[in-house]
Order: sequence, then C-alpha cells, then structure tokens
Amino acid sequence: KNGPPQLWAALTLQTRGLRERATRSMAPYSNFRLANPVTAKNWPPLDEVGNPITLTECRTLLHHLHLQEIERMREKRNFIMPSIRPGDLLEIRYELSRSQQTFAVFQGYCVDVRNRRLNSGFVVKNTYDDVGVE
Repeated sequence: KNGPPQLWAALTLQTRGLRERATRSMAPYSNFRLANPVTAKNWPPLDEVGNPITLTECRTLLHHLHLQEIERMREKRNFIMPSIRPGDLLEIRYELSRSQQTFAVFQGYCVDVRNRRLNSGFVVKNTYDDVGVE
C-alpha cells in the first residue's frame, strides 16, 4: 500500500476478488475476421462498400481490363510477334539470370497453340536422351 493513491486505485481495479464474477470479454466483437461469426454477419459494411456489382458488369469490367493490358503489352514489345502454328520448329531463348545476363536456348516442335488473348500460349516438345520434354 505504499505509493501514490491513484496508482493503488488503478491496481485494485485491475485485479478482481475471488468471489466477484468475471466480466464478459469483448474479443468476439473486436476480432474482425470472416471466420468470426459475430463480425462476419455484418461484413462488408454496405455504407463503405456500396452496392454489389452484377455478374455482367464484372465481366465487362474484366474484358476492358484485359484489352488495356493487351494494348500495354503490345506497346512495350520491341519485336514483331511471329505467327506460330503446330508443327513449326521453334527456338526459344530465355533468360536464366538477370544479374549475370545468361540465356539458354530450347529448340523443339510446336505441339499446341492456345489463342486466349492475354492467356495465350504454346507447347514446344523435344526429346533429350530419349526423354520427352515440353
């Protein structure tokens, strides 16, 4: 009981006696996670988010974003993209390390071409020591 009375009063408020009831924790109301059922039912707050987007609006938005990204990539590309068809013999030069400026070359036949705008790609296949590599 030595010391200033304010400190002693603060210490006695923090401790509770053995016969007092425990206070309810506010953790379920302050823990904002989607796994918490108390806070998940009011999430997201509609006054901050606004009306949800419809499926058609979402598709058109993603379509326009894809078109913008395709144009951005086309402007940054410093070479003319060749037309690739299955059966063509391709030689692909790719970068192994940027810091050392080392490149590797993969040569093979084109097996598949996927023309899906931004997600386009092709599969090149070759054999090394009787093992097929794609």
